[in-house]
Amino acid sequence: MKRAGQIALTPFPNTDLSGSKRRPVLLIRQASNHFDDWLVCMVSSQLHQAESGFDEILVPQDPDFACSGLKAPSAFRGSRYWTVTCNYSGVPVRPSAADYAKRG
Repeated sequence: MKRAGQIALTPFPNTDLSGSKRRPVLLIRQASNHFDDWLVCMVSSQLHQAESGFDEILVPQDPDFACSGLKAPSAFRGSRYWTVTCNYSGVPVRPSAADYAKRG
């Protein structure tokens, strides 16, 4: 069962809509009671693009990194949201990432 604060893998569009890339996303909340649509936040390993004070970064030294299912240090991109029908991976993320979803 999907729930806010979990990671899913889904195509996420480029900002110019020229294409998309399959990437991990943070499930923020279900966007519909009738369909499997979710508001998601992009997760990126491009830490140099992270916005200080806006994005949340997860690194291997964080106690919850190992159970996140992420393969590299990653930023939860606070400026990159999308509504998608998710292919669910079932990988939970750390509680602070779920708290981040609640702040948005």
